[in-house]
Amino acid sequence: MKKAIVSALLAAPTLMAGAAYLTPSHNVQHLDYKLVDEALVIIPVDNQEFADAAAKLYLQPSGFDLTPDYSNVSTLDMPEVVQGGTLDDAVSQGEAQLVQAIEAKWDVGQGDISAENPLYVFGYSQSDVVMGDAEAQLHADGVPSNVLDFVMVGDSASAEGGFLNSYIDSMPTWLQPYVIEAFNDFGAGDVLGATTPTGLYATQVYSLSGDGWANYDNGANDLGMYSDHLEYLGLTPQEIGTALTAGPTLDGMGQYATEYFTIQDSMVNSLEALWTQLQIADSVLF
Repeated sequence: MKKAIVSALLAAPTLMAGAAYLTPSHNVQHLDYKLVDEALVIIPVDNQEFADAAAKLYLQPSGFDLTPDYSNVSTLDMPEVVQGGTLDDAVSQGEAQLVQAIEAKWDVGQGDISAENPLYVFGYSQSDVVMGDAEAQLHADGVPSNVLDFVMVGDSASAEGGFLNSYIDSMPTWLQPYVIEAFNDFGAGDVLGATTPTGLYATQVYSLSGDGWANYDNGANDLGMYSDHLEYLGLTPQEIGTALTAGPTLDGMGQYATEYFTIQDSMVNSLEALWTQLQIADSVLF
């Protein structure tokens, strides 16, 4: 099996998509003497539909063995803002929380996950930055590469033109030190320049071509920060499938090179996707 400005927009899925909260649990089942895969969906607010959509639309195409009742999908509550803190604080605390949750499941090979039954981790937007940092820490802590699979959408740290590692270079050289200083003053200096790693764990990144956070393109996709970036959970399997059919581009070499799947705007009904994702957000309130 195959296996913002800054703060407000990186947290956009919190406002527009919502998410699900369930205490991470051991959802291991026996099927023909094989333990099914597990998935951990990072969520900012209580919304079961978020986790269900993430599992069906993105985890399954990435190789996840989703059970019919979704019982092998658990969630991790990770607020995208920290009271009295900065964006850097939120990402740092999120990383520590995610690493702790994953290492508890690994437990030096005695936990719930293994090479045969990997843990899939899903993140959206700011959570992708958290996941990238966590990959580096988990690898340093000795968690094997073959027991985890990371799936990201709307990745602002994308190595293929994400805002966080492209914005400064798009500015005139004389202006760059002032912009960096502004980010530091805002409390986002640590995430500036963040790039999703490659070669550590299986990682699949899904991006809409017009999403300015995932594909900044020297500001050409600024409007997509407010539209495309909010569509991922409203897409259809067929729309996502166009990227799968085209195949990924690879960042790096080897078995664990990060795979980037680009969903072309021309293949998407954007209004329908936005409306569907808005309905997911509404399900938090009604």
